[in-house]
Amino acid sequence: MAIDDPIDAARGQIEAGKGSPVPKVVATILEGLAAVGFTKLKPAAFLLSRIAEQRASNTQYLLDVVIQLVRRLEEQLRVIYQRHQDFVETELARLTLEAAARAQQTSSQERIERLGLVVVRSVLRGPSADSELPTEMLRVSVELSAEDVQVLAQIHSVQGDELARTGYLPEENLANSTWKQLQTAFPLFRSSAIHSICAKLQSLGLVTQVPRIPTTLDLTSIPYAILRNGAIYLDLVEKAQC
Repeated sequence: MAIDDPIDAARGQIEAGKGSPVPKVVATILEGLAAVGFTKLKPAAFLLSRIAEQRASNTQYLLDVVIQLVRRLEEQLRVIYQRHQDFVETELARLTLEAAARAQQTSSQERIERLGLVVVRSVLRGPSADSELPTEMLRVSVELSAEDVQVLAQIHSVQGDELARTGYLPEENLANSTWKQLQTAFPLFRSSAIHSICAKLQSLGLVTQVPRIPTTLDLTSIPYAILRNGAIYLDLVEKAQC
């Protein structure tokens, strides 16, 4: 069986599901528009066609990304496939379908590309004790903007090596001293925007807030430490690996 057969299977399942019913919320919107006199504009036909076009476009783009990655990383996947054939066959198809569903939640090609990276790299990582982690990483992909990912990567650049040695236990002195480095290197870390970005990263389980050390940081600073899942996510979506 070819290594990318599961993708063909996933494509078939997705194609078969294109005629699924319109979500109830969309039907409600259409009924409301018709009720206030927009019947001549055919809002139902217009909105339904746009929904179908966007869904088909997102799905096609995601599958193109996954197939391109599979072909580029074919040798690595072949090694994994030989060791864990059942895992590769089931996970590649399952995660591709899950990613296709997630792709409908965004109009950003950059986020869809990250979905594809998570699918293929999760398979490359092989079986894991945390079987739900890839699904969680797909959810994270449609939540994070490019700026959010950049901030996460910048935090990891000054904390990752040391925290990896300690099992990603947040250490106050390290977090505070590295936060000072980040404030010096990147203007964003001195702005109010950093607080909302890091709050989002924390809500997704990628970083955690640590107590501020007054002798290191000023009153407006809120330091964070990257968590294991944050490091894993960056490893999955790092394009330089391909």
